[in-house]
Amino acid sequence: MMKIETYKHCYVVRGFFSPELQGKIKTMANKIEETKVYRTDNPKRHSLINYPSLMKVHRFIQNDIENIVNEKLKPSYTYYSNYLPGADLVEHKDRELCYMTVSYCLSQQKQWPFYIEGKPYILDENDAIIFKGQELAHYRESNPYTCCMLLFHFVKPEYQGPLTPASSENYQ
Repeated sequence: MMKIETYKHCYVVRGFFSPELQGKIKTMANKIEETKVYRTDNPKRHSLINYPSLMKVHRFIQNDIENIVNEKLKPSYTYYSNYLPGADLVEHKDRELCYMTVSYCLSQQKQWPFYIEGKPYILDENDAIIFKGQELAHYRESNPYTCCMLLFHFVKPEYQGPLTPASSENYQ
């Protein structure tokens, strides 16, 4: 059962998915790694945009996210990000397609702080952090362990542009 913690810049949701759905998502992530369908342009991270099973999960969580943030949203894109030892995430603000971001911790060898506006947040497996990625600077320091994160991005309902980033863009 979800437990929602409200902070100045974000919401942290403990126990985001049921154990059954979490297991299915872990199986999907294992399939991504086994079949090597991920991007390899970053040697410290395996990444993939809009994997079909993740897009279904994206639509499935939309209502819950809208209720948590008390705002109507439209799904834009998903991002599978399996960070390898030595990975980091440079401080940045997200693109227009990331008005609202759900960053979900699927698995990790050890807790890895996620910083929003300089404040660290700690996620356990099956926790998520929800924040306005386009407005708030966020980053992670270098990590000697692995950590698999799933990102679900949303835009405002009136957004009319493309919902998937151009393939030539540098993804965070």
